[in-house]
Amino acid sequence: PSACKVGICFDIDGVFKYGGAYHPHGASLLRKVAAAGVPYVFMTNGGGGRTEAQYAAELESKLLEAEPTDVENSGVPISISTEQMVLSYSPFNEDLGDAKDTPLLIVGDPKEEVMNVARSYGLSKAIHISDYSEAHPLMNPFRQEDVYHDVSSEKWDEGIKGVCVFTDPKDFFEGCQLVIDVLLSSRPGEVEYEPEHQIPVYFSNPDLLWKTQYPQSRFGQGAFRLALERLYEARLGSLGLDAAAIAQRMEGWMVQYGKPEVVQHRYALRLLQRNASATSHDGSETLDRVYMVGDNIDSDMAGCIKMNAANAAGAASQNADRGETTTEEWIAASKEPGSTTGADAAPLSVAEWVAAQGADGDGCEGAGADSPPWRGVLVRTGVYTEGGDTGQAAVVVDDVEAAIDWIIDDDRFSP
Repeated sequence: PSACKVGICFDIDGVFKYGGAYHPHGASLLRKVAAAGVPYVFMTNGGGGRTEAQYAAELESKLLEAEPTDVENSGVPISISTEQMVLSYSPFNEDLGDAKDTPLLIVGDPKEEVMNVARSYGLSKAIHISDYSEAHPLMNPFRQEDVYHDVSSEKWDEGIKGVCVFTDPKDFFEGCQLVIDVLLSSRPGEVEYEPEHQIPVYFSNPDLLWKTQYPQSRFGQGAFRLALERLYEARLGSLGLDAAAIAQRMEGWMVQYGKPEVVQHRYALRLLQRNASATSHDGSETLDRVYMVGDNIDSDMAGCIKMNAANAAGAASQNADRGETTTEEWIAASKEPGSTTGADAAPLSVAEWVAAQGADGDGCEGAGADSPPWRGVLVRTGVYTEGGDTGQAAVVVDDVEAAIDWIIDDDRFSP
């Protein structure tokens, strides 16, 4: 029997990078993975306004710089391609294909870097929020206080069709105010509220907090989303909408990307499958199993749980749309009474589905290119606290080196 075909999805911060320092054996570890014929990608909730090519080149350079000269094969080049990088906003490139020729309001800083990414994705009519504010100077009263502006010739013809939050906005007030303005109206300066006007907001990172050199965590993009959501709800109330109308208006307005969302992991899986095809002797994209190596149970390990839950739901009901089945919806559906056979069969439990794919043992049966099971490998080098919840990780190891050794162990590949 043939060995299992597996892929690895690596987190970066807390795995290959610790603050400003990079793992001294990171480059040699990637050589080891490549030598084993295992396709891999990196998935981070960061990006910082860099393109995938820029991030890949920087990571490659930093890992080589950190490598000691006495390490075997030290200095031998490693190659990290754009097809191996999943930044928080990377799925925008494919998922917003139908919106590439429509006006989109872009939120995030540094402005030039973020707009460079947007343009690289083909978002030809993207408008940065600071430029939108400059075009409509009265929208943000704190930009130029006590300055008279002649707005007699001001035009509100941008026709914004959606909002893309690439990174945290530098000006939190302006971000909240202007995004809510364009959510309420296509011509905010002329019409305060248009009931038929509804556009989506795409968020790239759900993290409420993130680590910097400051001793305590700082607010991240998740905090901006939370503030925006509450303010939008309150603003609708101020316009006289009742609770039912507000609830209807709030439904489906936000699309969340980033770990641990299913849509983000499915994008990573597509890249893994392409890499698998490139390294396979027969061009096959089939993967029997995916390992997520990370330090965070709330993003890395939770993503594995959500993917397995979504795959289990899809296996039970063939009509689950991509990225729209949440863990909570699936769990609720699994508790509903139903037939045990045929198309109306009640969903398997997540554990039953994963076991059926061979992920709880050494088997590979049942796993296919579209829905391989995910297994979490939790490392102790980042935010994970020893003795705490492991987030259903398959194993907890000291660092990424131990993680790779565990994955590449012959037992992991046995059919």
